[in-house]
Amino acid sequence: GENVRFEIRVAGEDPARWEAAARELAGARVDVILALGTHMALAAKRATGSVPIVMMLSGYPVEAGLVASLARPGSNVTGLRTYADGIWGKYIELLRETVPTLRELGLLSDYAPPAFPESEFQAAMSDFRRAAELLGVRLRVWEIRTDADLSHALGEVDVAPVQALFVTGGPILGQPRNVSRLREFLLRRKLPMM
Repeated sequence: GENVRFEIRVAGEDPARWEAAARELAGARVDVILALGTHMALAAKRATGSVPIVMMLSGYPVEAGLVASLARPGSNVTGLRTYADGIWGKYIELLRETVPTLRELGLLSDYAPPAFPESEFQAAMSDFRRAAELLGVRLRVWEIRTDADLSHALGEVDVAPVQALFVTGGPILGQPRNVSRLREFLLRRKLPMM
């Protein structure tokens, strides 16, 4: 309150609210907008071309249209990229240290629309598939958009020959009730998870 004032807007998961929150902040004449997630950064970019925007937790800012390139953003947007080049392969390599014979990996992903932009989802899946292929690991993907999708996926994983699971931590799989469901399933099935 003496030399810094924070204007905070909580937008939740409603796309209309993202746009409204971004317009409110741009209209409040703030010096900088800190945008949590790609959707909020995109909404802020649409709301202003002059206020600096610092993005946090954007996995693929180039593919999402936030910046022209990582080296030269070319707009009022800058910030942190969540996924470094090659990170998916590193994850698989770490799982292989736990399961040296890893040949089949299950991926439960709620890193999908509407929670994340389609461009980010496609880029992440492409990178993950490429990393698995390079490491000689077969990847089975289950997209989780609802609790019912999770129930269906766990039923399939239960009979699939996967030796480990990779679970993204988005809005569905990160919910405490689903974390508990996953923990119980993994303990019963004796599957390592990342």
